[in-house]
Amino acid sequence: MSRRLFYCDHYAIPLPPGHKFPMSKYRRVRDFLAEIGFYTFHCAPLASADIVELAHDREYVRQFIHGDLTAAAIRRIGFPWSEGLVRRTLASVGGTLGATEDAFRTGWGGNLAGGTHHAFRAEGSGFCVFNDIAVAIQFLRSQGRIGKAAVIDLDVHQGDGTAQIFEADPDVFTLSLHCRSNFPFRKQRSKLDVELADGTTDDEYLRALDQALPSVFAFEPSIIYYQSGVDGLASDSLGKLALSPQGLKERDRRVMAAVSAHGICNSSAQWTQSRAALTRWQCRRSRVRTSVRSERTPSMMFFASSTPWWIPTSLSISSNARSGTETGTPFGCSGSGSRPDIFRS
Repeated sequence: MSRRLFYCDHYAIPLPPGHKFPMSKYRRVRDFLAEIGFYTFHCAPLASADIVELAHDREYVRQFIHGDLTAAAIRRIGFPWSEGLVRRTLASVGGTLGATEDAFRTGWGGNLAGGTHHAFRAEGSGFCVFNDIAVAIQFLRSQGRIGKAAVIDLDVHQGDGTAQIFEADPDVFTLSLHCRSNFPFRKQRSKLDVELADGTTDDEYLRALDQALPSVFAFEPSIIYYQSGVDGLASDSLGKLALSPQGLKERDRRVMAAVSAHGICNSSAQWTQSRAALTRWQCRRSRVRTSVRSERTPSMMFFASSTPWWIPTSLSISSNARSGTETGTPFGCSGSGSRPDIFRS
């Protein structure tokens, strides 16, 4: 059975020569995954402004869409404004929303771009315009589909935008393990911040992770978004940590093992480098067979891909699957060849 992944790399962002953001990586990842043959690929839908405004200030959203942000605000984001950037940004959010819908329907969903955790409620930062995870959480809450939510953010940089958006929200738990000296230099307050010293190695990192994860499950969220990244590798010259590929793989394995230990059945020992949403499974009375050759009727279920661990994709994995029917979404995919309504007054 193939898995569906949303993508938005076809929305071109015109960048000046020498710009430091490696935009081509998204298409390279999709091309690599296409060779595996395990996935089908779907154009990410454009999230509507109304949905984005569930997590972001209305004036900020409208100013960005119409190109009215100040020069200072654009510099803080790090990309020059263009209609291509607007499409790409809305598609990145829409891909996470679409993957979440897939997850609620089938138990698994994926987005090849996302995790824009430096976006604040009323401003962007660090190449992040809108915070896709925050939008997805607020969208599900607006429909009454979840109770408490949690975010496990294991990027080398603190998820400062996510932390700020949910700082005063008692129903969202944010965990961030990050390099103390790295960007952002003005940290926000997550519900739990674990700051790591430069040069942190595998053993030190994994001990910190093991100590932090129980707090997530003690919170008893009905959905968990997992945001991971490969920038903690020693080979990343800007990451400042010293993790090995094996350590990074073990990090993800431990996250999944912890999830499994709390009632979620992990379907694979290997899984994709990802941002993931794990939601409570409202399972039927019939037993569920997993790939680890056990049968049980869990209160939560996790499905993961069996693709190599190091591919940087985004997953939304849900246990609230609905049988038989497709759920329509309010964020349709707009073709890149026409000027969509978002640019019209």
